[in-house]
Amino acid sequence: RLSAEPGLVRGRRVLELGTGLGVAGIAAADAGARHVFLSDIDASAVKLALRSHAELGRSPGRVSGARIDFARGGWPAAIRAG
Repeated sequence: RLSAEPGLVRGRRVLELGTGLGVAGIAAADAGARHVFLSDIDASAVKLALRSHAELGRSPGRVSGARIDFARGGWPAAIRAG
């Protein structure tokens, strides 16, 4: 859907919850999101998604991520600061 309607994310900050492979985050970055933050309770999922994004060579510097356990109030400063 983002490829058909990039205006949904263009110029915005995007938080992907439950990143998994990071497909939605990559699509958001490709559609022009100002910044994409990938999050997952599984640190290896975030690491893999960030590596995949870097290997694709898309949107350098506009994608970051971290392991977050939202059930325990794990909002990192990068998200709180907006």
